[in-house]
Amino acid sequence: MVMYHVAQGRHLTERMTDGQKVPCVDGRNSLRLKLYRKGYGLESAMIKGPSIEGHNGVVHVIDKVIRPPINNIIELLEKDGNFSIMLEALQKVRKTEPQLLDTAHKSLTLFAPSDEAFRKLDKHTLQKIMTDTEYLSKVVKNHLVDTMIPSCAFKEKLHYSVKTKQNYLDIEKKHHRLQVEKAQIGRASCRERV
Repeated sequence: MVMYHVAQGRHLTERMTDGQKVPCVDGRNSLRLKLYRKGYGLESAMIKGPSIEGHNGVVHVIDKVIRPPINNIIELLEKDGNFSIMLEALQKVRKTEPQLLDTAHKSLTLFAPSDEAFRKLDKHTLQKIMTDTEYLSKVVKNHLVDTMIPSCAFKEKLHYSVKTKQNYLDIEKKHHRLQVEKAQIGRASCRERV
């Protein structure tokens, strides 16, 4: 895991680009760099302060230990056990749009409603979502973002308009909890990635 925290080359914050991938010295993984409104990110961590240059490299202080990827989006939802409706929706949409969760050249963020959230919809609405293929595709795409956005990247009391594959979502962080379109996210993880 230590080698996952070391990248090949000198990467100064002022030269980082959003979405840039830098290879780790472990030879198997790469790290994704993110540029945010008020800072820089590395995977699910935030870079604290400026680059610290040494004669043999650069040090970036980060706010947490990062771990190499273990699971993809589908595996995370299956492992949790509270997302059977979202999994069914993703499966249906992927039958007609197999590239929906393609991560060959990008990372994704999924704002996944739990089964409990889906069950709060009236039966007619839930039935329409799950049986109308075109409508289902729009609903799923409205929860999917074509980039990695860990919850720790959102700052308190700021409003964000995040572009999904379908539309835009209004996101705000209050009392260390994310709210997406006024719905509070039950759990948010900054650990796993696809």
